[in-house]
Amino acid sequence: MTEGEDSGKEGITPREKSRIRRDVEKALARQGLALDPRISATNLDSHETQYFDDYSKAMEFINGKKGRWYLNTPGIKYVGKSEEKSGDRR
Repeated sequence: MTEGEDSGKEGITPREKSRIRRDVEKALARQGLALDPRISATNLDSHETQYFDDYSKAMEFINGKKGRWYLNTPGIKYVGKSEEKSGDRR
């Protein structure tokens, strides 16, 4: 297997976002915010933080590390206000 291949993910179509999720993302975008999909691993003792694209990579990093580690998503990040037409508020 080469480095760019995803094992076990052939033929899987990405899941469609729910209507509620799309509405939340639109509301956040109007405020200049966006959901951040990364996973962070934070050492509660030293406050070191590492970011990962998926949960399995975060767990692989934490495995064997000493100290108290906390996994979480960073949540919401500021991306700047989006341009919106004044009459388009639903």
